[in-house]
Amino acid sequence: MRRRSRRGASLIEMLVAMLLLSAVLTMGMTLLNTLFRLEAVARERAEARAATARLARAFRRDVRQAVGILKSPAEGEAIGLDLGAGRTVTYRIRSGIAERVEQVGGGAERVERYRVPARGLTVRVDGRTMRMRLDRRMAATRTRAGDPLEITAIRGADRRFATREEEL
Repeated sequence: MRRRSRRGASLIEMLVAMLLLSAVLTMGMTLLNTLFRLEAVARERAEARAATARLARAFRRDVRQAVGILKSPAEGEAIGLDLGAGRTVTYRIRSGIAERVEQVGGGAERVERYRVPARGLTVRVDGRTMRMRLDRRMAATRTRAGDPLEITAIRGADRRFATREEEL
């Protein structure tokens, strides 16, 4: 008996190859989808961290420059600072985003928005020390609520670079 040489693959071999290829492609697509989601969450958190740092710098700068408080903050309300020379700054939460509103002479208004997810704003004043506390929340579908953020600032001159004699 003479054996014939095979020139192709059988139907079963083709089906097995297609099944293996589809399994590998499915795993690859699942991995890609997971990586894209993780990258989006990491980017969102990095942007929130950067916005938090900008908000903290602005708040500390404004408190150091403040000559007075425009209104005593109540629970969850905005805080207003008088910077002198007709300039005022108000910090508030609007639509879940922290805002800094600066007014010059009661006219021109400049609004800076900080994408720091926040539910509420609490400010405590203890002498020259002011503490702004933001009750944070992350996007509802991504993660649970974050820890509260507290920014501490001292009214008056910036003492970070003062020498010992200047402090006395």
